[in-house]
Amino acid sequence: MGVATLEVWGGAGEHGRACYRVANGPISVLLDCGGKRTAGEEYPLWKPEAVPKLTTAFLSHAHEDHSAGLPILHRMGYRGDVWTTRATARRLASTYRSWRQYAAGRSETPFHDGDEGQLRFRYLEDAAPEGEWFEAAPDVQACWGPSGHMIGSVWILLDVAGCKVFYSGDYTSESSLLRAGLPAPDQCNNLEAAIVDAAYGVRTDSQADVVAQLVGKIREVGERGGHVLLPVPLHGRGPELLVLLAEALPESRLVGEEALLQGLAALREESAWLLPDAVERIGRAVDRLRRQAVAESEGSSTAAGSPAILFVPDAQLQTERAQAIYRRLFESNDAAAHAVIFTGHVYGDSYAGKLVDRAGERPPCGIHRIPYKIHQGLPEVWRMLERLKPRALLPVHADKEKTDRLVEALAERGYAGAVSLAPGQAATLTAEADA
Repeated sequence: MGVATLEVWGGAGEHGRACYRVANGPISVLLDCGGKRTAGEEYPLWKPEAVPKLTTAFLSHAHEDHSAGLPILHRMGYRGDVWTTRATARRLASTYRSWRQYAAGRSETPFHDGDEGQLRFRYLEDAAPEGEWFEAAPDVQACWGPSGHMIGSVWILLDVAGCKVFYSGDYTSESSLLRAGLPAPDQCNNLEAAIVDAAYGVRTDSQADVVAQLVGKIREVGERGGHVLLPVPLHGRGPELLVLLAEALPESRLVGEEALLQGLAALREESAWLLPDAVERIGRAVDRLRRQAVAESEGSSTAAGSPAILFVPDAQLQTERAQAIYRRLFESNDAAAHAVIFTGHVYGDSYAGKLVDRAGERPPCGIHRIPYKIHQGLPEVWRMLERLKPRALLPVHADKEKTDRLVEALAERGYAGAVSLAPGQAATLTAEADA
């Protein structure tokens, strides 16, 4: 029996800059290294002296709140591998480009192209099939599987010199397109700790409830002759909502930028990450959107100004193009007819965040938040606990108050191993050999 530590460098007690270090004696592993669009809190609270000594690192997926800090690790002296999937690695260039643009707006230079190019990626699917153990580094065994959050996103199960730790990454079992799984029960024997996505805290609604609310609001706006502006990310939630709304609202006019349509078409090529019926459903949505675009270009009965769902591939409305679309709608004489619906997290200092803060001001336009579930709430965390049976649980991806309430709710259900931590804090783990 030995003693290991789980250090929170970011991501617990907050939304963003996910970064966790598991150390057992001289062996240490980093799980993700993300950024956060909040002034003064953009990067993890890493320990510079510990970075060059990391044994290896893992990246769960390409979103910036999990990946934006990786190039800085190289500048700090890390020369080891970064384990991830090929699909994730392919998406990092656009993630880093977006992050550099954000940093440039704040007169910062977090890293250069050369830093990105120096990262040494190794691919999980080359090392072992999903759900099977492999040696990631000396005294570090790992296995992986799909997490349902976006193409290429994974959970990771580690054995760090005898200490077993599960990391969910961003996780949902409620995606309508993407597969998600968990380790086999026998792989989790003597699981010391689980770092688990609990972004929705004690929230208990289902995905079906959310979709019904979203569809209802869109219909309500359309019936009064208004447009719905739907800011979405280019990957993950954005394409999935396009497919869902194309199916749920066959009578509605959907308008999406070419980048989103290209993303949908590319999604069909990622069948290994998709549910069995997803390729066919994506194909139908693409065909519908293409036909509509052709019909409108030929002057069909769909009038240019008729109510539409306007998909903008910019979830925080940070680009000038996205902001121009907003202004065209909400600085017009009929602004009260239209609505913006944010379906994910909104950063406080983003353009979207400022709109949410001013939602009650005039001119009267509907600004709504209907979070589509790409993370976990109380019921999903509880199901994961029942499957994994960890001695300790670290809920992450939510602010401290929300996490505290979740820990209390889990205790009321009979699980006393959950702990609410904040960046800079750590938990002590006990490493035991399998029985």
